[in-house]
Amino acid sequence: MAEFNKIKYNNEYNKQSYDRINLMAEKGKKSKWTEKAKAAGLSLNAYITRAVDSYAGIEDFTKVEERAKEEARREVLAKVADALKPDKQPDKSDFDEDIKRRLQGLI
Repeated sequence: MAEFNKIKYNNEYNKQSYDRINLMAEKGKKSKWTEKAKAAGLSLNAYITRAVDSYAGIEDFTKVEERAKEEARREVLAKVADALKPDKQPDKSDFDEDIKRRLQGLI
C-alpha cells in the first residue's frame, strides 16, 4: 500500500481549487500591505483579494466577514469567561470599552 503524501495531496487540492496569480509590487509595498492586513485581522492574501474584489465591484465578502465576526465573538466570549473566573477582578471600564468595540457590526 502506498504511503500518503500530504504535500502532494495539498498541492493537487490547491491546483484544483484555486487560481494562482503572481503579483509584483514596488519594493516596500508588501510590508505595508502586510501591516494593514494584520491590523484588519486578515492574511495578506485575503487582504489583497478583498481589495481587488472591492475595486472591481465584486462584493461577495461573506466568508471573510463571517470568519472575522466569528473570531471577534470568540474573543469577546473568552474575555467574558476570563472575567467570570472567581479569582479575577477585571477593570470594568477597559472591559466595557473592549466589548463595545468588538460588538460593533456584529449585531
